[in-house]
Amino acid sequence: MTYDQDGQAGPEQTGTPPSKKRIFLNGFDMFTVGHLSFGQWRHPSDRASTKRRDLSYWTDLAQLLEKGDFNALFLADSYGLHDTYQGSGDAAIRNGSQFPMGDPSIPISAMASVTKNLGFAITTSTSYEAPYVVAKRFSTLDHLTGGRFGWNIVTSWKASASKAVGLPLVEHDKRYEIADEYLRVLYKLWEGSWADDALQENTEAGVYTDPQKVKFVHHQGDHFAVNGPHILDPSPQRTPFLFQAGTSSAGIGFGGRHAEGIFVSAPSPHILAPRVKVIRDEAAKAGRDPRSIKVFAIFTPILGNTDEEANAKYQDALNLASVEGGLAFFSSNIGIDLSKFDLDTEIQPGDIHVDARVHSSINTLSYHGADVPKWTPRNIGKLISLGGNGPVVVGSPEKVADIMEDWIRVADLDGFNIGLGKNGPELPHLGLGLMGLSAFYGEKKPDSERFAFLDAAYQLGETFWDSADVYGDNEDLLGKWFQSNPDKRKDIFLATKFANRKNDDGSRRVDSSPEYVHEACQLSLSRLGIETIDLYYCHRLDRKTPIEKTVEAMAQLKTEGKIKYLGLSECSADSLRRAHKVHPITAVQMEYSPFALEIESPQYRLLETARELGVAVVAYSPLGRGFMTGEITSADDIAEGDFRKFAPRFSEENFPKNLALIEVIKTLAGKKNATPAQLTLAWLMAQGQDIFPIPGTTRVSRLQENLGSLSISLTPQEEKEFRSACAAVEIAGSRYPEAFSAALFADTPPL
Repeated sequence: MTYDQDGQAGPEQTGTPPSKKRIFLNGFDMFTVGHLSFGQWRHPSDRASTKRRDLSYWTDLAQLLEKGDFNALFLADSYGLHDTYQGSGDAAIRNGSQFPMGDPSIPISAMASVTKNLGFAITTSTSYEAPYVVAKRFSTLDHLTGGRFGWNIVTSWKASASKAVGLPLVEHDKRYEIADEYLRVLYKLWEGSWADDALQENTEAGVYTDPQKVKFVHHQGDHFAVNGPHILDPSPQRTPFLFQAGTSSAGIGFGGRHAEGIFVSAPSPHILAPRVKVIRDEAAKAGRDPRSIKVFAIFTPILGNTDEEANAKYQDALNLASVEGGLAFFSSNIGIDLSKFDLDTEIQPGDIHVDARVHSSINTLSYHGADVPKWTPRNIGKLISLGGNGPVVVGSPEKVADIMEDWIRVADLDGFNIGLGKNGPELPHLGLGLMGLSAFYGEKKPDSERFAFLDAAYQLGETFWDSADVYGDNEDLLGKWFQSNPDKRKDIFLATKFANRKNDDGSRRVDSSPEYVHEACQLSLSRLGIETIDLYYCHRLDRKTPIEKTVEAMAQLKTEGKIKYLGLSECSADSLRRAHKVHPITAVQMEYSPFALEIESPQYRLLETARELGVAVVAYSPLGRGFMTGEITSADDIAEGDFRKFAPRFSEENFPKNLALIEVIKTLAGKKNATPAQLTLAWLMAQGQDIFPIPGTTRVSRLQENLGSLSISLTPQEEKEFRSACAAVEIAGSRYPEAFSAALFADTPPL
């Protein structure tokens, strides 16, 4: 768009639609817990619950979006509570429905510093800040991003917001009249105050800025008065890229005059099609090319390598979705308290009498089609709690891309604001246990061979690495690898553990005291040569320290930026529950395989509790310490120095009895044209998207074999057959020698 120095949008040449459209993609987020997918903060790998106080969330997100060739990150914002539902803001506060909320402008410069091409657009209202103040802030951001900044213009409609800032709630169309003048003031400041050559920076003449080329803006309007120059020199764009999000008649008219991008939302492209036509018609009335406005729709994809995998993720998301949070959000948007309606009573557009609300939500209620059910509170809660007032599309990348193309065609869109949903790290479903590289499985290999193995793992895409301070020189080894590959650190999700403390005589004891939490972490960071550990586990509980004290100390490490996520290992269900009350636990690491199903037992209830709390299960020894590979045929195959020499299940007495299990698995694997290890890992992953096996190996060929399990899908009948066949074999011997058993499923004393 062009502007003149008096603050008017200039005319543009008309054009014809391109024969082939380029689809633009923006990431869509908000500086809050629950943006448009309410309840997903409970997912173990979601970072939404802490992103308002974690700058690395934003820099990681920006790098991820740039890596994925997104055009921009679009950040929504709001003032005030959603307080219509049940007559208060309690439901929104309780469910994290856009509460609490931070300022989206703050992380922009940090994100710009770690990217080169990604744009950034933030939402700011014209209702509560003077245009002179906003002009300075946005010019600053445009400077610091190198001209990659945009503004989504909104007017504020919440009564709770007007009460909070102490200003009256302005009538709907009047707000857009005020916004028009607001933009005229900004155009004068951005476009008309400084000449292009006003900034001299002439060291010889001693002139930094030529005062003759800096013009005072004298504006006296109905709503704003300005008497002074723009206080900052022109930024690369002068006027940032302008988005607009209102779809009322007044909002569309405003967008037609000012916006370069317009954000729309609806659960069906058929709802959007007539709105987009009106938007382009309004642009034409303003003398602009209708195609110069780019229209973006909200779109929340849930992807998997296959439709089945995507559907499993979708079901996980549904299980966490907060219907109450969605109803609180939608009630606020449409201006009626949906709690007063029977759950199956259809809501009609005529039921809405509040003018100052979100018209895209209100207009949605008038649509009826095969793709949208009746607009009852029950259906609204289900639809809105995941993806907000937009579609949630589930499937393989090919399927989702086809649907996106349909939306572009049907609604005449230009792109999408992609709802981010679960905002945590997307980890490989199969991780890599690193213990065997350094300890417990016989003599370790030379560093050169171990580095070559880590290189191969990285190249194969295996980037979820699991270590511990008790694994010999493992952390030192990783530190050397990171030092040699500094650019690859960001791609590795690194977990390590503490609590196995070394005594002066070389023996070890379990220590989960707060003091040792800090000491151990500092030692691990030093050995690893990194600033932050991605996932930090308490490896064992000492049964003396209340779990609350241990987790408080771990949470302090997170506050200090030394760790990102908290985990526990070999804890009881009660310990996990108590820990989770202090700070969300991301993962619990437990032995889990056909050899070790105690985690599922009603006696321990650990898997049940983890799922109730939304805690992921990281399954160590998923191949029964190599037993499920089928390569160990006798206890004599275990080398000297290998700790399995002392493991009860590998004893001369028990090993022959346990061979029956591997024979069963070999038979079933043959039916799937898989190896026993691949079938075992595939079966474990089939137990849920929240199960992450971390098999260990020192051989690239074995790693490749294990990764092959990711392409094996089991039908419900095959999964059941595997479980039944394994259950028919009685496992001989315990998991650990008796001396180690006290640390398993550990409880701690009360606080």
